Amino acid sequence: MRVGVIGVGTMGRPMAGHLLAAGHTLFVHDIASPPAELLDQGVIACASGREVAQQSEVVLIMVPDAPHAEAVLFGPDGVAEGLARPDAAAGPDREETKGTAGVEPDEDIRSLGYVLRLMAGSCDEPQPA
Repeated sequence: MRVGVIGVGTMGRPMAGHLLAAGHTLFVHDIASPPAELLDQGVIACASGREVAQQSEVVLIMVPDAPHAEAVLFGPDGVAEGLARPDAAAGPDREETKGTAGVEPDEDIRSLGYVLRLMAGSCDEPQPA
């Protein structure tokens, strides 16, 4: 599968490594250069979230918080501009984005059909999907 990962830091970097080990082709974008260890393993660096989305069947967004996710999704050259399938992005939960820079989850995000789940922090026990 062609998988996009935006944010290859604390959470995204190990996830990208596991996806590579499972045989997926990865397209990544980060505010910093992707780690050399990932590039050495065959990760393809992209110039923007839009490019990641254009190359990928699914996009995982691993950024620190809702404002960052909003910028990645809806900013210039964002994921939303490059998605062929509007249901192929995962990132912060809709409630996390509520009220940030005018994005109302029930209107802007849900109308695009995104699959959004919180991917920050940790929990004591597994949460249902």
